[in-house]
Amino acid sequence: MVVSEICIVFKIKSQNTKVTKVTIMWTLKSKTAVVTGGSKGIGAACAEQLVGLGARVLICARTDSAVSSAVESLNANSGTAGGSACGVVCDVSTKEGRSALHDAINSQLGG
Repeated sequence: MVVSEICIVFKIKSQNTKVTKVTIMWTLKSKTAVVTGGSKGIGAACAEQLVGLGARVLICARTDSAVSSAVESLNANSGTAGGSACGVVCDVSTKEGRSALHDAINSQLGG
């Protein structure tokens, strides 16, 4: 689920809990981001928020199935902000993997 509103919950003395919704006042449209380890955990959560705020996001992970699944999920749940995701299979702990990520940034995000 992509967050499009922030909910602030507080209590007013002994009265019932009051919920106020605050609309986010900024966007990441026309911005790009690279998230390593973007197929699960904290990386996936970061990618989800970035896409939800309108950014073009390139994720990377070590397996094709992880990248494909994550990119599909991110694009399916991108919301109305216009964000999108793409991905590359690479292991950034290796020189070859970092080179593959660099090449993907150039080819998929335009440099």
